[in-house]
Amino acid sequence: MAEKFVGIVSLYHPTKDVLQNIMSYYEKLDAFIMMDDSEYSNRALCATVFGSLSDKLIYHWNGSNIGLCASMNKGVKIAMEMDARWILIMDSDSGFENNIIQVYKDYIDNNDVENVALLFPQYNYPRHKRTIQDGVKSSKNAMLSGTLFNVKAFENVGVFDERFYMDGLDYEWCYRARQKKYILIQCLGAVINHNPAHEHQLRIGSFILLRYGWDTPERYYYQFKSMRMMHFLYHDLMVDIHALYKPLKAFFLFKNKKDYLRVWKKAQCDFKRGYFGKYEEV
Repeated sequence: MAEKFVGIVSLYHPTKDVLQNIMSYYEKLDAFIMMDDSEYSNRALCATVFGSLSDKLIYHWNGSNIGLCASMNKGVKIAMEMDARWILIMDSDSGFENNIIQVYKDYIDNNDVENVALLFPQYNYPRHKRTIQDGVKSSKNAMLSGTLFNVKAFENVGVFDERFYMDGLDYEWCYRARQKKYILIQCLGAVINHNPAHEHQLRIGSFILLRYGWDTPERYYYQFKSMRMMHFLYHDLMVDIHALYKPLKAFFLFKNKKDYLRVWKKAQCDFKRGYFGKYEEV
C-alpha cells in the first residue's frame, strides 16, 4: 500500500494571495489540511479561491487564535486519523522553489527511514539565497515550515509541547526526537522560499556591513519566552548562547529598544508565573 502524505498549514487572517500560494503546491500531496486560527471563519474565502473543499482539501476553523502549537497538534491528530504516514507542515507565506515532495519521496524510497524523525529542506530567503544541490546531511534542528515528519516518530516522541505557544516548538520537538535516537535529515535537493522576518541592513555609507532579520516586539516576546523554556528543560549550551544573542541583537540593532526590553522583561515574568499563552499588553 502506498504511503500517504498529508500536508498541514496554519492560517491567520488569510488573504487571497496566501491561499493562491498554497494552491501552487497542495496538489502534490495526498491530502491537505488548512488550520485557521482567525477570530472568524474563512471557509467561504477558501472555497472561492480553491473552487471547492473536499476530503482531500480540508478546512478546519479553530474558533479563535489558539496558538500555532495547539493548532498544529490538532492538525497532526486529523492527519493521523486519515492514516497519514508522513506529514508536511508549511507556513502560510512559504512556497516550493521546486517539487520538494518528490525529493522527499525519492529519499524515502531509497533509504532506511525507520529512525528518521523528519526530512527538511534548504530555506531560500532574501538575505540567504539557496540553490538546489545533490545529497543530504544530518542536523540537530529543523524549522517547521517545509518539514516532512515521520508519523511513527510522532507516535514515539509525542506531539509538540503547547507551552511553546508560537515559537520554538520545532526546536524543542527536535531535541526530544534526538533523545529518542532519531536522526534529522536535510535534503539539499529540496528548497522552499521562506520569509521568517523582515530584512534590515546595517550600513556604513553605501556599504552593507550586516544583513539581519527584524520582527515586532510581540513576536520577540514569544522567542524570549521559548528560549527561557528551552533553558529550563535542557540546559543546552548552544540554546543558551542563542538565548543571549536574541536580546542583544534586539537591544543593539533595533529601533524602539525600550519596547524590546519591555517584552523581554514580560517574557521572564510570564514564564515565572507559568503563563504560556497569547501575548497580553500591559
